[in-house]
Amino acid sequence: MTFTPHMPDGRPAPYMMTREELAEFLRIDVKHIRHSIDRLRSVKGLKAVQIGQRVLYPLDAVLEFVERQKKESAR
Repeated sequence: MTFTPHMPDGRPAPYMMTREELAEFLRIDVKHIRHSIDRLRSVKGLKAVQIGQRVLYPLDAVLEFVERQKKESAR
């Protein structure tokens, strides 16, 4: 059985997410999107890739990040 992550609205999560898609996936308040995601990258180690002028978040890196956060919060 294969796990397919979905966005809150039910559509499959994109393989590479924009900042806005990442915020939607993680349910981050849009008012604080830039600060919140920048903090996740710099302090918490969320990985991103830059392609041209765009910073994108690979789905596998996002899922790994969420798993690490779950383990850390369980301590």
